[in-house]
Amino acid sequence: MKKFRNKILLVAVIFFSSCLIVSAQKSTSIKVQYVCSPCGMSCDKEVFDAPGECPNCKMKLVDKKTVTHKSVSPTALSKFIKSTKNLYVLDVRTKEEFEGHGEPDFGTLNNSVNIPISELENCEFV
Repeated sequence: MKKFRNKILLVAVIFFSSCLIVSAQKSTSIKVQYVCSPCGMSCDKEVFDAPGECPNCKMKLVDKKTVTHKSVSPTALSKFIKSTKNLYVLDVRTKEEFEGHGEPDFGTLNNSVNIPISELENCEFV
């Protein structure tokens, strides 16, 4: 009877240990969050559970962890542009924003080229 009780106890320990391991694995698995490719619209703040297309701006949804933002002061940007030869500035805002109809109006850099970010996915660069 004692051997039988020990076997039952051993089986119970193995069973509950495996349940705890599976439970721990499920709780520690990190679910990927998706956001639209930053377009400057309010949908940039929305989070989605699966990849696909943003229902608002139609931009591709990307893993939130891959999106990083850097801020550059206008003064630092101006110095960089003045000190760099053969530089092309690509402005990826919408046409309306580029033309000063956005809110707020951030202006336009001289000689910059406007290609909205939503159109860049379809471009082929040589």
